[in-house]
Amino acid sequence: TAGVVLVRAGASTDIPTVRDLSGRVSEGTIVFTWSDPGL
Repeated sequence: TAGVVLVRAGASTDIPTVRDLSGRVSEGTIVFTWSDPGL
C-alpha cells in the first residue's frame, strides 16, 4: 500500500513556516519530508 500526503499553507507571515509537507509509506512507516523553512 502506498500513500502520499501534500499540505500547502497559504498564509503570509514573518515567522518561518514549513510548506509543501509530503509523506510517503516506506516499509510500513510513514515518512514525512519538507524543505528547510530557513530558521
